[in-house]
Amino acid sequence: MESGVILKIIKILIQVSGLIFLVSCAPDDSVFYNQSVYPPVDQVFEDRIVIASNAAGQFGLMMYDINGNFLEVLRDYIPDNLNPRGLVALDSSRVLVATDGVDQINEFSLLDGILPYVTDANLTGNIFQMRRHATHGTFVIESNVVESFDDNANRIGAPRVATTVGACVLNIPRGMAFTATGLLVVVGTGNDDLNVYDVTDPLTPVCMVANTTFGNTDPVAVLAHSDGFLYVATQGDDRIYRFAGDGTGAATVVFNNAAVILDPTSLMEMPDGSILVASDGTNSIVRITTAGVLVGLANNFISDVFTNSVSDMIILPGTQ
Repeated sequence: MESGVILKIIKILIQVSGLIFLVSCAPDDSVFYNQSVYPPVDQVFEDRIVIASNAAGQFGLMMYDINGNFLEVLRDYIPDNLNPRGLVALDSSRVLVATDGVDQINEFSLLDGILPYVTDANLTGNIFQMRRHATHGTFVIESNVVESFDDNANRIGAPRVATTVGACVLNIPRGMAFTATGLLVVVGTGNDDLNVYDVTDPLTPVCMVANTTFGNTDPVAVLAHSDGFLYVATQGDDRIYRFAGDGTGAATVVFNNAAVILDPTSLMEMPDGSILVASDGTNSIVRITTAGVLVGLANNFISDVFTNSVSDMIILPGTQ
């Protein structure tokens, strides 16, 4: 049978049954991106979700579609003995990954694999979440300080935010966020504070707010939502709180059900404004509205072997 006829038959089968046929050459071992995902990464028009798992024995990056369906393991960090703790999306195919173990920031490209980004003698200690601001640079939690780097991997500050800045004290910081006005928000489990900084001056940060209203509850993740509020996930009471956008005042509890969200570790805003909460105690990722209402028919938006210890989550934008 002629090849043209065969292709026509395949095309008809695809149209009728929805089957997808993949024809490719042997994969290039130098490229970490799994070639099984289609369409090609530079033609993906929809947003995707990338999570970092730091569960023992499965350090890695995983990708899901915007509806929570598993797509693939992007990177297995077990052979490198690296623990991915912080994520930043650069564009539709590149992610910055802050790793603990060998403390560094690498660029992971879906097309080209791992590329070096930041290795600095001052980037040591315990690495946790990372956030990026278009003007201020890339910020990463390192023990009880916050380091930052410009786009050329040059260190800014010594460090960018010291342990004590005015009334703001970093004590086992875990989560960070940038507000719409460019203020840096950091939460920590040592002193249970929410600290807000003006980091406009690269050498002299200013403590704007030191909110101590959590008492003995541990704030571990913070989200600066597009609705103008700050959302904070806490361990100890397993709640999601909402604060004023500037971090002042007492919070309002928007979610309180430990059977659904237990020991939360990370927060992320979805394109529709709903919030993803990584729930370590239930081995899942839960989706709620800003009013604390579960989205969907099930409690868990994503629940698989990779969601039992999620350190960070990001949206990888589509190429629209």
